[in-house]
Amino acid sequence: MNETKKLIERNGVKLFLKKIAGSCAPTIVSNLVKPISDEDLAEMCGMRSADVRMILNKLHYVGLIDYNRSKDNESGWYYYSWFVRPDKLLETYINSKKQDLEDLEEMLENNEIYTMYICRKCDQTYDFDKAAELLYHCPLCESILDRGTTDEDIRKMKMIARSIKKEISEVISAYGKLSEIKHKSMKVL
Repeated sequence: MNETKKLIERNGVKLFLKKIAGSCAPTIVSNLVKPISDEDLAEMCGMRSADVRMILNKLHYVGLIDYNRSKDNESGWYYYSWFVRPDKLLETYINSKKQDLEDLEEMLENNEIYTMYICRKCDQTYDFDKAAELLYHCPLCESILDRGTTDEDIRKMKMIARSIKKEISEVISAYGKLSEIKHKSMKVL
């Protein structure tokens, strides 16, 4: 449990969760280390239950969290107890970082061919298609993306690639054992 909490608290993982389910996602996921109902989670986070459920569903769709379902025999209502899947969080985060690295390395190899867009605040780099999809705004800080790459931008991209490699290595080294944690889910009590 403690290792899962430490993984969730990493800045890279927080940004990853924000990309998937919005700014409240890291707070919600950090409270899912032990199973909890969406109503209790909403109260704990000071949010509306409907907003919490929306975030939970986004995270569940990606496979980062799961739930156990139980039925109240008197009312016939189903109750859900949500929890984070440490194995899936680790796997999905690492795969996302590897994809980021692969994309960045491809851009560096072909920087004369690609039209690059850069967020000067976050040092994030996007190709033309991704920048257009984002309406030329950074998804993390909402700044307008700058067009073009300079020698300084290429240097920064290489530095980012090195930091991504370092992040992947550190996370695998520190949290690789989380991939062995499996949860039973979807059981009706």
